[in-house]
Amino acid sequence: MTFFNSKALNRRKFLAGAAAIGVGTTLPLLQSRAAFGADVALEFEGWNYDPEFQTQIVTEYTAQNPAVSVNFIAEPAAQYVPKMIARFIGQNAPDLLYVRDQTLAGWADAEYIRPINDFPDWEEHVAGLIPFHRAGLEYEGKVWGLPYYGDHIAYIYNSDILEKAGIAAPPVTWAELADQSLAIKKAGLIERPFAFPLKSNAGLHWWSAVYASGGSLFDAEGNPKFPDEDTVALQLLEFLVHAAQELDILDQTSVQMGTAEGRLALAAGQVAFASSARYDLKVINDPATSKVSGFAKQVLFPSLTADGPHGTVGWTQMFSISSNTAHPDEAWDVLKYISSQDVAKRYYLKNGVGYAYEALDNDADIAAETSKWSDQGMFAKQGALAKPREYIAFPWAAEWEDFHMQQMQEAIVGRKTARDAMLASADKAIQLKKSS
Repeated sequence: MTFFNSKALNRRKFLAGAAAIGVGTTLPLLQSRAAFGADVALEFEGWNYDPEFQTQIVTEYTAQNPAVSVNFIAEPAAQYVPKMIARFIGQNAPDLLYVRDQTLAGWADAEYIRPINDFPDWEEHVAGLIPFHRAGLEYEGKVWGLPYYGDHIAYIYNSDILEKAGIAAPPVTWAELADQSLAIKKAGLIERPFAFPLKSNAGLHWWSAVYASGGSLFDAEGNPKFPDEDTVALQLLEFLVHAAQELDILDQTSVQMGTAEGRLALAAGQVAFASSARYDLKVINDPATSKVSGFAKQVLFPSLTADGPHGTVGWTQMFSISSNTAHPDEAWDVLKYISSQDVAKRYYLKNGVGYAYEALDNDADIAAETSKWSDQGMFAKQGALAKPREYIAFPWAAEWEDFHMQQMQEAIVGRKTARDAMLASADKAIQLKKSS
């Protein structure tokens, strides 16, 4: 489903003191530097991932700033984008809101959100961000918010299965992964040992594979470079088709998998290899939620060649300020509080969700927490190779990706050749670019 069309949006542009949270220690509250002389009520809306945590953070803020009230509203994630668009069009948007990286360009073009460059101290609040996170906040030379959370797509393998199959080390290339999958299959351990999420909302995994092999899909103007100028995408799809149809080692439900389904397949021991959000390792290595607890390990993303670069996709979800807020200064003060490094650390210690601040890579509490379910060194190493999807600055990106993933599915199930699928996807990008 395509939630919005940026061209249409442009035509319609606006029509004219708490305890630490489950981390075992008490962390100091942040100190707000603002004091406002009049009562101000702000509305803050996001999707419903751990709304209790976000509610507690804004409660801390309002306890220190009693002249400002903040009402946090959590929407079901699948309904969040269309709900916000309806509010924007109706000119009743919340003062503060969550913004997904893939909607940033469209919402900025439509003037639904305002850049933080408007505020005098904005630069100090983006200093020290991990590069891909800083890049994820930017569009058209401006910064449109501060980080909520972000992470990268990790490649995960089941070390127990590899050991039982006599495999000494995880794969570096896709060819090695195929050989190891065949060995696991031959040993009778798992019939189809690897998954590749290909559901319409699973584009992060595809981009990660492209970046791992040093590929690029578009040039700076949004012209497709695949399938012939840059052949990485075609080679990857040909590999996946070969794995599915000839080697019979790709889990057949991959075409119905998103990140959540891939995580569940790993945790159930259904597959030995799959990509997932890096923070999913916390759940996959939890004995309460996984059959493979302690055996799920991260490795650098496989590449078509051993020299990589083994990159991946990093993404950043942000907090932004609505363009039509009547209280921009108060909204900015709240924004600084909820996106601070201290809050990011607490969020990581509670849920394992990625942070945007470089300094936290060397934080002792972060390292101790990560060691319970992952490897901080590998986390930082793969994160340093992450970059945002190059297409998210194009207003037609979301619509193209829906179509593109459908073409991938068509190839995997044998209804199209890999080349025909890539050509159709490239033609769709050209069409959307012309009409945007």
